[in-house]
Amino acid sequence: MKRIKYVYETAQDRAAEGNDLIILRKAKGDEIVVEEQRYKTTGDEPAASGIIT
Repeated sequence: MKRIKYVYETAQDRAAEGNDLIILRKAKGDEIVVEEQRYKTTGDEPAASGIIT
């Protein structure tokens, strides 16, 4: 059985509107992104702005 190694990373950016953007990525060992979730802060709470799978 072949095991798949995943790499999890987080990043922070600024959205076009000026809000903070939090990006969570799950990638295979060969750097192919398997899943990406983006959260944009609105006030004090993060809100999902898009999920890419």
